[in-house]
Amino acid sequence: MKYDRLFGLLLTAIATIFPIYASHRYVLSLFFLSIAFVGYLGQWQLDLSRIRRIIAFLFVVLILTLHYRLVTPLTNSLDTMVSEMERILIAEYLIGIMALQFFLKVKKETFATIAMVGLTSILITAFAIKNSLVFQQLQIFGIPYLVLMIFCGNFTRIPTLYHHYRQLLVHHSVALTILILSVGLGWFTGSFWQKNQRQFYNFLLNTNTSPVLMDLLGYNNDETLGFADEVQLDSIHNIKTNDSDKIVLHIFSQSEPGYVRAKIYETYQNDEWISESIPIVVTPTVTIPENIELPKKSNIFRLQKDQLHTHAQSQTMDIWPDADLEVGFLNVLGSTIIEAPVSTIRINDNAEFDSDDLVGGVNYFIAKSDIRQDKIPSQATFEKYLKKPFYLNDSLAPLAKSIFKNTKTPKEKISAVKKYFHENYQYRLGIEIPEHEDPLEYFLLEQPAAHCEFFASGAAVLLRYADVPTRLVTGMITKERHPYLDCWVSRNKDAHAWVEAWDSEDQKWVLVEATVSEGQPGDMIAQQGGFVIDMIQFYFQKIRIMIFRGEYIILLQWILSGLLAILGFLVTNPLGILISILLLWMMLKKYKHIFKRKPKSESELLKLCHKMLKKMDRNLKRKGIWRSSSETLAQFSHRLSANHEDEYLNRVSEWYQKYAHVRYGAIHNIEKIIELEKSFPRK
Repeated sequence: MKYDRLFGLLLTAIATIFPIYASHRYVLSLFFLSIAFVGYLGQWQLDLSRIRRIIAFLFVVLILTLHYRLVTPLTNSLDTMVSEMERILIAEYLIGIMALQFFLKVKKETFATIAMVGLTSILITAFAIKNSLVFQQLQIFGIPYLVLMIFCGNFTRIPTLYHHYRQLLVHHSVALTILILSVGLGWFTGSFWQKNQRQFYNFLLNTNTSPVLMDLLGYNNDETLGFADEVQLDSIHNIKTNDSDKIVLHIFSQSEPGYVRAKIYETYQNDEWISESIPIVVTPTVTIPENIELPKKSNIFRLQKDQLHTHAQSQTMDIWPDADLEVGFLNVLGSTIIEAPVSTIRINDNAEFDSDDLVGGVNYFIAKSDIRQDKIPSQATFEKYLKKPFYLNDSLAPLAKSIFKNTKTPKEKISAVKKYFHENYQYRLGIEIPEHEDPLEYFLLEQPAAHCEFFASGAAVLLRYADVPTRLVTGMITKERHPYLDCWVSRNKDAHAWVEAWDSEDQKWVLVEATVSEGQPGDMIAQQGGFVIDMIQFYFQKIRIMIFRGEYIILLQWILSGLLAILGFLVTNPLGILISILLLWMMLKKYKHIFKRKPKSESELLKLCHKMLKKMDRNLKRKGIWRSSSETLAQFSHRLSANHEDEYLNRVSEWYQKYAHVRYGAIHNIEKIIELEKSFPRK
């Protein structure tokens, strides 16, 4: 059983990585894995009887149940009694139970307990995942776990279960055959589901299947608030207040991305913005200007042919949206090129881009030229950008007339509306609208404090009364720098709304920021610990994308470069040097017998024997067992073996017999003494 603990630690590591990979929750899982590693080192081990183990297990379950009740909300709904995150929490608890096994003396059932608890944790995690990649993720983690579990289960039991090689060969052949069939069936089933799940869900929707059943089958049609085709004036507020500090966007760019567009709307009616623009399908391009730098590993699309300037400098952005950010291609005003792993993209008159092949969390590249030449909208499109809410004409027309008095050019009108809001309004996240009042009309006439959607909506509508075409944009303001990933990030709190207005003199769209300064997301200073966790989450996202794209060679190179970076940290950073010294000391302490000088003379061999005997006697004295000076080693060994329930004493008894044979044998050779030292019973 000397390999049980090592194999158990490997299984614990795999069972720990799966919930981390699936849920992006790291703290509890990594804490339990650290506990397991400490227990594996063998410094603290409890020799508990079966009854005491059961009592300890019940106590641990009590503590975990108490923690579960404290961190999860009460609910009276049966279908939401155990949510996705609560299932992940249960899986993490099982990892904690696996970790505690390493602090108990090794029993015959220890490995089986660790293996089965870990397998249960993996299955619970799989049931907690609600996305289309659940089967692929279960294959990635479940198959290696089962392979290691079967191999370790056989390897650690060979001495007691097998008596000849033929039986061993037959057993392993049958196990390997079953394993291959299981892997093949699982892989085929997962691949078939990946290809046909959309048709399956459509069939269920057409037959009016119960929403509860659809949810149990993993159907998820939710979209991120604020970035849908129809947006109300409180949508951005909902995003800002929902886990506000969560980082949902990473952009690798030389300069600050600033205003990153997600959705664009041109029609305002009944207190909501909608987009009626009809998209066209664009296929990949063959050539791009030499001044645009792209990886050229996926399909490349020209967004507007007349926007490209071969002599202008370009800026390339590598955009990594969060997997839960369900939106089309994020972009910036003036984007000219997109490189993405999709077959086609859709482009509408609002310069908004999307694709049916776009997978959440997959990165893509956007190129922006320093010299912009925007496409001039058609007359029909201009009419949409100038359409006013007719039911508000009587109240808003006089206000617009006073704001734009003595203004002639688009620039003057834009400056006037920004000045009006900045001088007369205050910012507050959230606004209370009296019953039966139109939200936008109440905001413009009563001037209450409000958030960005009201400022942007008010500016867009008022500019239309001054014959300036406008459209409302929702997205992220990206100004925060990540200290470890060398990229720019946006959090939920950075969600924002602004206006794009058409400057007829310069023939291009210009950004209009009507929100007062205190309501504009700016540079953030966050806790370094949050950035460290986000860095780990980003690396897991990167690994998922590489697996999704089949870039296994690149993944291997990336892992090797990461290991080299860790090695560099351990030998150059003061903290890394301290960690290196601690790890080296722990390894030397555990495997010091490997580095011991081999004694050569017979006197040195005898000294080594006496040293081992004294050490064993001391260990037993700590347990209250003394070897009498009148007892021979054989008699003392027989006395120890009388206690059949204590496995440790049985191993000590066998060791005393081996010692007597080696010490008082005719020949003292180094090989026998080294073997005796290796068989020294550990607590």
